[in-house]
Amino acid sequence: RLIELYARGLTLDVLDAGLWVRRTQGASPAFIKELLRKSALVAAMRGGDGSDLHVTDADLDQAIGEMVLGGGALTRRLLAFDEDTAA
Repeated sequence: RLIELYARGLTLDVLDAGLWVRRTQGASPAFIKELLRKSALVAAMRGGDGSDLHVTDADLDQAIGEMVLGGGALTRRLLAFDEDTAA
């Protein structure tokens, strides 16, 4: 529900929304809000036709990687982030 709330105004072009729900399980509402904000920025920088922002799995993945790696070891542990699968 938090992803839906904070994704208002965005078009989520993701293959598996459940994956992102699982990846953010236990995260705070502020973390999820920031994840969607950063993902929108990544999508905007990627470009498009200018109509609305289409956030993709790649955008979300880049944003969560930046947040988790920048957040330190505690953040990685809290989210069970696997650095081996982060691209």
